[in-house]
Amino acid sequence: MIDVVISEHEKLSDAVLKLTLSALKGEQLPEFKAGAHIDVRVNDSIVRQYSICSAASAKDAYSIAVLNDPNSRGGSMHIHREFKAGQIVQISAPRNLFELGEHSAPVLLIGAGIGITPLLSMGYTLAERGQDFTICYLHKPAEHVAFQSELLSEPFAGKSVLIPAVNRQTTRQQLKSLIGEYQDGQHVYTCGPAGFMELVFELADVQNWPSQSLHKEMFQNDVDNSTDADKSFTLHLTKSACSVQVSAEQTALEALDEAGIEIDASCEQGVCGTCLLKVVDGKVDHRDAYLTEEEKRLHNQFTPCCSRALSSSLSIEL
Repeated sequence: MIDVVISEHEKLSDAVLKLTLSALKGEQLPEFKAGAHIDVRVNDSIVRQYSICSAASAKDAYSIAVLNDPNSRGGSMHIHREFKAGQIVQISAPRNLFELGEHSAPVLLIGAGIGITPLLSMGYTLAERGQDFTICYLHKPAEHVAFQSELLSEPFAGKSVLIPAVNRQTTRQQLKSLIGEYQDGQHVYTCGPAGFMELVFELADVQNWPSQSLHKEMFQNDVDNSTDADKSFTLHLTKSACSVQVSAEQTALEALDEAGIEIDASCEQGVCGTCLLKVVDGKVDHRDAYLTEEEKRLHNQFTPCCSRALSSSLSIEL
């Protein structure tokens, strides 16, 4: 983990807090590309992921925005309540599961809520490249809209579209018009709630956008992983030559932790892929949002934070 200082602490709205995390004196932060995220150590027991919303060309600081989510598992509420300007916090080096590609045609960036954050960083990069783009922000109707001043300033002035989410039908019409019929070389990047991203992809599909031109990132796994039918299963660790029993009431990650086997993990929702393990035998009950459907059918990878076993055991390379 890297020590940084909270150099700026700005409330963008009642629910959104923007933090600028700067390198300590004389140090540099690792470079990143637009679309990257970092892990933030919230306290001794909580680590959470946040997309970087600042320009990748800024070498000595990362900016993130934290939504004070009423359904928070504790991370965002703690940050809003406890994090202060001047405080030293720990972060990871940036990782990127949503990297902006090199494109010749105009790019559409479409975000909803806190999902606008990685798209802001993409907008800065596209502007620095001199490339045409449009950035759309779907937000809750409010007197004070988070990110509004930034989106109305350079380099977003004249390229931003703010859409208040008044009702679904109006939103559909506005997004459909914004996306338009596919033109050769165009790409869409979208981030936000799963239902919103599905709507963007649906509207693009009916206007003949090819799937390879559509890109999305999720902040959480919207698959319901809770079930009364969960059963215990065994993990056979091929390199360690030992076995770990996973009860119906715990995740495989929790069982491994109890056995003293430490696995790198971050989101613990099956989104980031940090805890991904190689499976050499057995059938996986995939409950993650990280692997593609094609990858899941191979049953050779496994996210122990949320996925389970369809077979009585899984042999993993560990």
